[in-house]
Amino acid sequence: VDLVEDRLKLTFGTKLEHNDFTGFEVQPSARLAWTPAEEHTVWTAVSRAVRTPSRAEHDVDHLFLTGPIPIPFAPPGFTSVRGRDRADSESVLAFELGWRWHPVPELSFDLALFYNNYEHIIGFPVRNPEPVLTFPPYLFIPIQFANDLDAQTYGAEVDARWRVTPEWLLSAGYALLDVQIQGEAGVSQEAEGDSAHHRLNIRSYWDVAEAWQVNTALFWVDNVSNHDIPSWIRLDVQVRWDPCESASLAIGVQNILDDRHPEFTNALASMPFEIERLAYVTLEFRF
Repeated sequence: VDLVEDRLKLTFGTKLEHNDFTGFEVQPSARLAWTPAEEHTVWTAVSRAVRTPSRAEHDVDHLFLTGPIPIPFAPPGFTSVRGRDRADSESVLAFELGWRWHPVPELSFDLALFYNNYEHIIGFPVRNPEPVLTFPPYLFIPIQFANDLDAQTYGAEVDARWRVTPEWLLSAGYALLDVQIQGEAGVSQEAEGDSAHHRLNIRSYWDVAEAWQVNTALFWVDNVSNHDIPSWIRLDVQVRWDPCESASLAIGVQNILDDRHPEFTNALASMPFEIERLAYVTLEFRF
């Protein structure tokens, strides 16, 4: 809807969905864009989204041997993981505010601020072990999925694009993220440290010849304190050949600067996964 011609636009809509776990879900969104001058655009948005429970979170029932308990003379433990029949959908209410500036046609800057409010996040709190006095005795550790966590995430994203020459484009981006979780003390504090606070990327797209392009990307990601994953730098290079409009051939190498580095952790085993150096060849046909 044009509220003010060529100056103020409103976009709104909603998604309606029904599922067997939580029934009807409504996910509306509204966006407002203001163009005070040709080189400036200010926009804001409010949106709601949901994530319905998975089959496992709804009705899993799994019993497994935990292994030795790190307590002297403690009996072995059995852990029970159970779903919840009446699990609710996780929901988020997202607020965004942004500004785009084109000082000249070859240069643009984007700034976006965001605040997300999450409710009914599904967690799996570990209850106190219960001794079972059979022969031999064992410890019973119950875990049941529950919508007992709330969270807020907020931060900013900055992006810049510069057309240095008609054949060369540079772009750079930075993202800041902070997470706050309310719920059981141990679960909340642990989950808050699962994400990196700072991310930076610089990309180059260079048409070296009529059908040849060299693309380079440099990434830097802050450390993940909760899993002892240090900050890392990654450099990717790709050479692309487009012999015609319907076909292209690309050869690339990812993670040139290091043969491997950890980026994330297995949630169950608490083991870091390392990303190895990768070389690839792709052939693409478009029709």
